[in-house]
Amino acid sequence: MRASFFPLLFLIGEAAAGGAHVSSISPTYISNGGGVIFIDGSGFSADNFNFHDPILGNKIWFYNDFETIQCDSPVKKNWLLQNPQAPSTTRVVCSLPARQSKQGSDWYAMKLTVDGNEAENASQFMVKFDNGKTPTLRKIDHRYGAPGDMVTISGQIFTKNIGPGASDLDNFDELDTRSLQNIFFGTANCGLMDELGNPWGAYLDVKSDGSFDKEGSITCETSGSFIGPQNATLLVSEYGQSIIDKSAFSVNSKGQAFFYHTLPEVSAVSPNTGADNGGTFLTLEGKGFDGYEDNTQVFVNDA
Repeated sequence: MRASFFPLLFLIGEAAAGGAHVSSISPTYISNGGGVIFIDGSGFSADNFNFHDPILGNKIWFYNDFETIQCDSPVKKNWLLQNPQAPSTTRVVCSLPARQSKQGSDWYAMKLTVDGNEAENASQFMVKFDNGKTPTLRKIDHRYGAPGDMVTISGQIFTKNIGPGASDLDNFDELDTRSLQNIFFGTANCGLMDELGNPWGAYLDVKSDGSFDKEGSITCETSGSFIGPQNATLLVSEYGQSIIDKSAFSVNSKGQAFFYHTLPEVSAVSPNTGADNGGTFLTLEGKGFDGYEDNTQVFVNDA
């Protein structure tokens, strides 16, 4: 019995020593809209291809007394991070959604499992949802447009630096470590720069003492082909994802709330004459058409 007991203790001790360990997380203060969390340590799973297995891989949650929020890893959207899904046993990156309840503490403790085994010290690390670090979109210059249109958005954006390459741009503020990482309308990127890498426009309001305010505006070029109601999400590095001020929402004829609404645009119709009894085939040119069969209908004088 004694001979088999000590090897068993050794194996248990070896397994515990080889478990996941968290050394730090950043940021620890985050926007109410959520954001990207970097978790450093050791013993993490380097395999992101777990084929949707509920146990395998790195699983991260943040919780308070009233709710538990899953932090998605790998990050599903490319927020211009440097290869956020690269496998590593020493760093995990996850995307934390907005908190769903205002009940309980603003501080959320972390739970992390690796292939089903919990990192025992993970709960020592916490994230606070902070009003003071929440980018807020308050206004858009036009609520309706076609895919590819330019839009200007105003609100609490905190910085006028754009992207990881901000230091190369003319409007770079070397005293500001934050940057506007990206902005999405729905699932489509709204480009902050032209093809040459020049910003379309990012500005902060100036206070009476000459310092920069948190409020400002950004201009971006919409993309994609989706037609319909959309909401926007801005990511500010070190802080997280934006929320939309309630006053910035509109409601369409179907009762759907939106921040921006894309519509198809017709630029030409040919031929522009035809027989009285119909039968003329028309060609419409423009943008924002849906390529799927039966998703687009054309009426001429309600016919």
